[in-house]
Amino acid sequence: MSASVWTQLIWAVCEAGGVHKPNLPLCGLYEHNDGKWVLDDSFSARPACCGWDRHKWGGGENMHMYLDDAEHCGGFEMPQEPYPSFLETKAEGWHTINVLNMAYKGRTDYLVHTGGYACSCQRFGFEDVYTWVPNECRLLEWDAKEFCRVLGNRSLLVLGDSTVSQAAGVLMNYIHLGFWDNPAQGCQTQVRFANSDTLVGVEYGVDNRGGEWKALIQYYAPDIVLLSTGPHINRPPPLRTADFTAILSQISQEHLERFPNVTLIWKTQAPGGCTDGISETFPREEFYKSLTYPNYNWADFEHWDWVARHEFTGKRNQYVLDMTPLYYRTDAHPGSHYYEGYTVDATETHPRTPVSRAQPGETQIQDRNRDCLHHCIPGPIGLLPQLLLHLMRVENI
Repeated sequence: MSASVWTQLIWAVCEAGGVHKPNLPLCGLYEHNDGKWVLDDSFSARPACCGWDRHKWGGGENMHMYLDDAEHCGGFEMPQEPYPSFLETKAEGWHTINVLNMAYKGRTDYLVHTGGYACSCQRFGFEDVYTWVPNECRLLEWDAKEFCRVLGNRSLLVLGDSTVSQAAGVLMNYIHLGFWDNPAQGCQTQVRFANSDTLVGVEYGVDNRGGEWKALIQYYAPDIVLLSTGPHINRPPPLRTADFTAILSQISQEHLERFPNVTLIWKTQAPGGCTDGISETFPREEFYKSLTYPNYNWADFEHWDWVARHEFTGKRNQYVLDMTPLYYRTDAHPGSHYYEGYTVDATETHPRTPVSRAQPGETQIQDRNRDCLHHCIPGPIGLLPQLLLHLMRVENI
């Protein structure tokens, strides 16, 4: 199907009232996954992107991205909390020199900064104007004040790798934006991120930054923990799926035995891949096999999400924040819009690898130098605050 036909179909859904469905029942467990991304010309404001990365192209080279919007991001590097000293770990793999142990929480002065070259997407024309709409039920609308009411005086700790860091920053900033005129009244400072690549303090193929999840729980004593791992669980198959399954089993058991009163919410994977438009079908094995850098574990993520739903569903005080709709948004990664300093365009080539513009749902030529995993911000990762609020309301968390 051509891009133009696909766009017409999306607009037809919108014109038929497919964006807002107030008469449908609220979505129950995992029911929201049956749906589609539709254009929404009434889309509400989203927080600005404040990147701690430096520009490499397009003007302003070597300038921090947060300086593009000093009004919302501040004109200085975001201060971080000292990472618990007893949890400092020697990074392994790619980051043996620069140990990236991070801890920070939401702010009341400026928006939280993020990495993964999330802000580069806008620089090359990416604008996300889509909303996820379930077919047979409805999601609660995002409301920062309602989220803070539900959270109350509780604290929320977010643990994971760099993709989870992006998710944490999005949540903090969505709350902050809802209280922009009086940010001190918001609950964004009750949300904290601390990095932990594998959560269990074991190197599984790619890096092991940060402390063990249970040590971080003991240190910060949160009421709720939102956590995930996946991209760094990357030993050769079939070891990595066995590793991932063992990690989930360990975390679930440790939670029930040691932290039963802490609410545990597992976030599903951040899907990988680059395309020029929204994927019309769920990416399958064939899509990931077409990538020219096959050592990533992205093809395992769908199964791993099934493993997570099986592990955590139905257990006391354990839940799953299911981000399955992101699998269709392979257009919303920085590598879909630039490549080693080049805009993705049919007329441009990389010195080593040609770059081709693909139709929606088709893969584009890529290698490890192209980021097809981290999120564009603003982008569909903005669904996370809405789904988290919905989960907490429906499950009475």
